[in-house]
Amino acid sequence: MGSGPQPGQVLDQALRMYAWHLRKVTKVRGAFRVQTEADTFALKPVRVKRQRLSFLQKVNTHLDDHNYTHVLPWLKAKNGERYYADETVAFYATPWFGAEWTPNASLSEKRIIQSLADLHRLTENAGFGTGGAEPQFKETVRRWNDQKEQVEHYAEKARKRTYPSPFDTAFLNHVDELVHAASFALNGLKRLSEYDARKPFRRVFCHRRIHRHNLLVLGDDWKWIDFDHGGWDVPMKDLALFFQRFPPKGETPPEILESWLKAYEATLPLSPREKQWFCIFIAYPDRVIKWLNRYYGHDGSVNELFYVQELEQEIRCFQQLKQFAKHVWPKKREKRQKVSTP
Repeated sequence: MGSGPQPGQVLDQALRMYAWHLRKVTKVRGAFRVQTEADTFALKPVRVKRQRLSFLQKVNTHLDDHNYTHVLPWLKAKNGERYYADETVAFYATPWFGAEWTPNASLSEKRIIQSLADLHRLTENAGFGTGGAEPQFKETVRRWNDQKEQVEHYAEKARKRTYPSPFDTAFLNHVDELVHAASFALNGLKRLSEYDARKPFRRVFCHRRIHRHNLLVLGDDWKWIDFDHGGWDVPMKDLALFFQRFPPKGETPPEILESWLKAYEATLPLSPREKQWFCIFIAYPDRVIKWLNRYYGHDGSVNELFYVQELEQEIRCFQQLKQFAKHVWPKKREKRQKVSTP
C-alpha cells in the first residue's frame, strides 16, 4: 500500500467511523493513543489490504468466541465494521491497555508461554479463509545463507584491519562458533523443509513478531498485540522467537528454559520432528548477526563500549540457547531423515 497514509488521513477517517469526540491524540510507536471524552483507545494504521484485515479480524473473533482473553477486541464502528481499508488508508482500533512487559513485571514467563500455546491450540485446523500467508521456508533458507556469507565477509574485513577494534576482537573470538552454528541450522532447515514438502508439519495461527514490545501488561492481565504480520505457520516459529527474545539479561539457568518448554508442551506437545525444528531455530545466531550488521553497516563513529557489551550479551544468550538445544534435541530419530544434533 505504498508508503502508507498520512496521520491526518487516518484520524479523519477514524473520527467519522467511530464517532469519537477527541480530547488528545499521541503517537506511540506504530499506533495512536486516542483519548476521547468517554475512554481511551489504540488506533493502529496498517499497510495491508482489505482481504488481509478480514482474515485477521476473523482470527480475533474466533479467539474471542473461544474465551481466549489475551488479545484485544477490535472495536465495532457505527456501520458495524471492525476495520477500515481503502486504496490509501487501512486501520483498526482497540481499547487502550496497560504498558509493555518488562522482566520486572509480576507476570511470569511461564504464564506468558502458556498463553502462546493456548493461542496455537485454539487456531490449529481453524478455517479462516484466505489472507493468512503460508510460511516461506525457502525464503528463510535463502536469508540464512546470505547472512552466513555476510558473517564470513565481516570476519575477513576485521582480520585485514591493521588495528582491530575491540568489537572486531570480540567478534573474531567467536566467529568460528557462529559460522558453524549458522551452517548447522541452514543444513537442518533445508532437510526439514524437504520433509515438510512431502509430509507437511501442522499449521497454526502464529504471531510471527513475538517480542516484549508486543506484550502489554495491566496488573495480573496481559494481551498480545500487533498481529499485522500474523498468519499460518509452524508453531515452533513463535516458540523459538519467545526463547530468543524473552530471556533476561545475564545467564538463564537451563532448568528455567526447560520449565518454559514444559509449560508450552503441557498444552501443545511437539512431535520429535517439530522439536528438531524448534532446536534449529533457537540454535541459529540471529540476534548476534543483527548486532554485527548494525556495527559493520554503521557509517561514522560508534559507541564502541556499548556495541561490545551488546554483542557479548547476545553471544552469551546464543550460547545458552545452543546448549539448551543440544539438551532437548529428540533422542529418537527416523533413520531416513536423520539430522545431526547442533
